[in-house]
Amino acid sequence: MWQSIAGAAVRTRIKDAWVVSFGWLALHVALLAVLLNHPDINPIVWGYSAPYAAFLVLVAVTGLFGAALFPARDNIRVPQGLAALRSNVLVRLVGLLIGTAAIVVIWTAPFQNIVLTQVQREAIRGWGTLVVLIVIYVGLFWRSATIVLPWSAWVVATATMGAMVVILAVHYLDRFPQLNLIDELHNWSVQWTYANTGLLGEAMYRQMIPLPQPLYPSPHYAIGLMLRFFGDTIWQARFARMLLMMFALPFIYLSGKRMYGARAGLFAVVFALLLIVPVAFVRPDFFVGVMLSVAIYLYLWAQQTRRPWPHYLTGLCIALAGEGHALAYRFGLTFAVLYGLRWLYQMWTTRRLFLDGRFVALVLGGATGMLIYLAIHILPGLEQGLHFASNYAPLNRTIESQSAYASAMLQQQLDAWVSTSPLELIIVVFGVGLALIKFEDGDRLLLALLLVSEGLMLASYGYYRLYYQVHSLPIFALLAGRLVANLFDAKAAGRSRAGPCDRLALASMICVAAFLVLVGNAQAASSDPLRDDYTQIGKRLKADLPADKIVVGNEDYFLEIRSLNYYGIETVTTPSWFLVDYEGYRLWQVTNPDIFILSPQIDTPKYTDLKSIRSYIADNGFKLVRCYTGDQGLITAQVYARDSAGMEPDGSCTVS
Repeated sequence: MWQSIAGAAVRTRIKDAWVVSFGWLALHVALLAVLLNHPDINPIVWGYSAPYAAFLVLVAVTGLFGAALFPARDNIRVPQGLAALRSNVLVRLVGLLIGTAAIVVIWTAPFQNIVLTQVQREAIRGWGTLVVLIVIYVGLFWRSATIVLPWSAWVVATATMGAMVVILAVHYLDRFPQLNLIDELHNWSVQWTYANTGLLGEAMYRQMIPLPQPLYPSPHYAIGLMLRFFGDTIWQARFARMLLMMFALPFIYLSGKRMYGARAGLFAVVFALLLIVPVAFVRPDFFVGVMLSVAIYLYLWAQQTRRPWPHYLTGLCIALAGEGHALAYRFGLTFAVLYGLRWLYQMWTTRRLFLDGRFVALVLGGATGMLIYLAIHILPGLEQGLHFASNYAPLNRTIESQSAYASAMLQQQLDAWVSTSPLELIIVVFGVGLALIKFEDGDRLLLALLLVSEGLMLASYGYYRLYYQVHSLPIFALLAGRLVANLFDAKAAGRSRAGPCDRLALASMICVAAFLVLVGNAQAASSDPLRDDYTQIGKRLKADLPADKIVVGNEDYFLEIRSLNYYGIETVTTPSWFLVDYEGYRLWQVTNPDIFILSPQIDTPKYTDLKSIRSYIADNGFKLVRCYTGDQGLITAQVYARDSAGMEPDGSCTVS
């Protein structure tokens, strides 16, 4: 009997080896298919430059060599000299540092001397990262003595990495990511207004009189309340949003622990932090990521019981995620699909019709959340709500136009992830591949949330914004955390709390490299000459403008001025969202400004009605009294005042 069991185990091992070998070869075939379509500017060999042709040969040889070597790995013996050398802790440490540096170089290389498409560039980087990890693993750890680290070592390592990410975020929070001006200032103004007035509206956009407007999401209340305690600048608003986003972390950990083990939960939290930092906008979208994290945990808990409340709470949480953004509906429908498929499967297997109480509880929870949303946002201003729905619903689009939108959204998503979290994106892609191979219960949940929600967005939405990344935060974090925690772990031992040293070493390489790439991106984004200019001008305007005068100017200056007497110059903003009370010349008659600040470099033509402003200036005796120029010379501000408005005119119209 024991011989038959051993024989079956050997056959299974051989089968798995050939599956991995085929997968390795298929990966390199796909990579070559992507890289071959490359119009080289200096063709020498096969229509490519010599370095590029050599690289293609290297990829092909690596694919063939690995595919042939892996099934025969049991017959390979590590040379005694290498075995003795790598047993030295210092040698291993140096090897890990070299590997980490190699990954960082791969992800920070500008590729200036070679013309690549975005997909080709990221494919090369992903392949290079994989090869480095395999070389380090084989060179330092393969067939070496296994050292099992205690759980405390994993906790310390991940806590250290998480602390480093938080410190980085706090340091660069005001500058990284760069301001998404219209969207971010639009939402920060809502939070600032609530913090200073108790009204849910926008101090800058006076065409939206009266305040409040019912369409503003409820998370603005939470951030506005926090701004009352520790300040109301854009830094504090981003910090408040980051603190609120942290509520997702314990649920991401618990979900990862339940699906893949405690190690995966720890690294999922690290990747969640790495993904939070580049999307630290002050929009309410963070609430989608928080509530989806809670809903995933509740879903996993609900599968262990037939009591209705966990299923009801799952539906309620995912419906309330709509407070962050209406796109949360796609996750709600995904959960409904999962519940519905299980219901149909059980009716099929039991050969009887029945009403699944779990599905009913989920629907009731979702309905409760939607009723809360309607009661808060739609019913108090029904005309406003219907106006919003009619402009953003996909019913008035043709199949051709929606297909064009879908294609653009795919490219926008790729651009967004590559520009903010490129290494993390590749790790998630590998994580999706591992989930497809393993296809455990947690894998099926995450894949469904990822693929179904993506399909629904492509089929029903019209554009993608950078801050939408935070919607999928728990999905991406859990997929990446599972992959990294169980890297090269063929025995699926990832559900244990402790783990071998080599797993932690390789995982730390990836996390440290991701952190260093993030540092580079943060440093690059913190250098923003345009923002330096309008910040300098804003400070000068705040010092010079009379505090009791009504001022109309670009929203960027509001970052420094922050006054209820300051009106935004963008008199149209988003008419498909709001039913504005006043527009154009009539708006200026109602708001009755004393001062206009015109900055042609940043006054967005799409939103700035300069014609009505010029007419109002001419009709009401406004004079050009001051001109400001930033130190970088990128922005000028022309100040027009009604009868000078208490400002002494500067005859030269220049201010140092």
